[in-house]
Amino acid sequence: MESNSTGKSTKQPKSIVVALIGAFLLTGIFFVDLLTPLGIADGISYVAIVLLTIWVPQRRFVYYAVSVSIALVILGFLFSPKGENMNIVVPNRVLAILAILGCGIIILAYKRTQELATKTREQLEALFVHANEGIIIIDESRSIVLANPGSAHLFRYPEKELAGINIHTLLPEFPDRTEKIKNRSVDASDPRDIKQPGTGQRKDGSNFPVEFSFSQYHTSDGIFTVVFVMDITRRKRDEEALLKIHRDLEASTLELKRSNKELENFAYISSHDLQEPLRKIQSFGHRLKEAEQKNLSEQSTDYLNRMLNAASRMQNLINDLLLFSRVTSRKQSFSEVNLQTLLDQVLTDLELVVEQNHTTIEASLRNISIEADPTQMRQLFQNLLTNAIKFRKEKEDPVLKIDAAIVTVPGQPENKFVQIHFEDNGIGFDEKYADRIFTIFQRLDGQKYPGSGIGLAICMKIVHHHGGIITVKSTPGKGSRFSITLPVTQRQPVTEDFINKVNNHERQFDTIN
Repeated sequence: MESNSTGKSTKQPKSIVVALIGAFLLTGIFFVDLLTPLGIADGISYVAIVLLTIWVPQRRFVYYAVSVSIALVILGFLFSPKGENMNIVVPNRVLAILAILGCGIIILAYKRTQELATKTREQLEALFVHANEGIIIIDESRSIVLANPGSAHLFRYPEKELAGINIHTLLPEFPDRTEKIKNRSVDASDPRDIKQPGTGQRKDGSNFPVEFSFSQYHTSDGIFTVVFVMDITRRKRDEEALLKIHRDLEASTLELKRSNKELENFAYISSHDLQEPLRKIQSFGHRLKEAEQKNLSEQSTDYLNRMLNAASRMQNLINDLLLFSRVTSRKQSFSEVNLQTLLDQVLTDLELVVEQNHTTIEASLRNISIEADPTQMRQLFQNLLTNAIKFRKEKEDPVLKIDAAIVTVPGQPENKFVQIHFEDNGIGFDEKYADRIFTIFQRLDGQKYPGSGIGLAICMKIVHHHGGIITVKSTPGKGSRFSITLPVTQRQPVTEDFINKVNNHERQFDTIN
């Protein structure tokens, strides 16, 4: 392609030469017109001046030629010798003017078409030259007729050396038979049909993965095929990396299954092998206490009581561990659970504990039902209730407020969740320990309060098992507020946006009831 500076240097002298020729002809035609009687149609000669502008690139010369020619036709009519028949003279001059105008319009249209074609050709040349993708044109013998710089870069050839090379030298897997190429020519309705992977061969003999496609066009010189070649080395590398991640994930999944199986085995051992010797310790400890209590010293009796208390705590710990392991290992049995009915059942079970501790419970669950595991939901409510009663203030009766509402994330009304709040007036704790209290065996109070420190860990596991989230806000001496967010049905997942809002305590929800 010519540069702009080269184009100006070649166009300007050409325009000057044509302008000089046009000026000379105009002068000659005008003088001949002045010396010729009006009856002769000399005005038509000015069409030749307009035709000269075909060789001038600038369109303004067409306007100049047309304007000057029409002006000279009129002047020739005014100053030429008078003919005898004006009925012939006037039509001749009008026809000459119309011919000049018509010729000018045709030349302008021609120039516009040429300019458009030139612009389109320059754009196509720019696309051909600057495309990163290799573009190769081959003839019916599959020899390369033309290749863009991108092809030279892909195959490490000097651009001039590509002409004449057989396409199979660069793409050994390119279809061998011309008929096969014809059968796979571009279908405008589905261009993807022709894309296929292959191997490209560089000049030095090295290979690299490619994806190529091709299309045919017909000319008077025969059938030509345009081949588009793309280097997919990076894509292949990414695919291999993704495949490795997939394999690692499968390996991790197998390891997780193995770990879960070991957890189930541990639960079995805990329920049988560990409890059997523990029961013997408790049984013979009680027998010893009953039979030899009178003979034991005060210190020995204290030691025996400590041993029996430790065995009892161990028994409770094993039972809690079993309960914790069974939250996700047991088969899911989700069904419709009414929260108010569930709370009534739990309060019936804890009736004695509630009465002994003078506990006030204010509940407003709005008759909400969700899809859940009834046994696990019962355990969740029971653990949160007993937790609120256990961590009460010494000189103040416990008060527990329980409420629930159906909520949605703004902009996602189709996904419904239930939020359940358990708010107490207990001892509370510093919120910097909010994550720690849900960890198994973690206790903020040491041994001041009874229990194994596994109750809230079970609550979190149950909530996660149902695809939900549990969070807590608390202030030392002012109580705690546990918030559980669960999907109404197990068919709808908790969205990432929803999780972020809950974890960040933004509470930006639309309440339905």
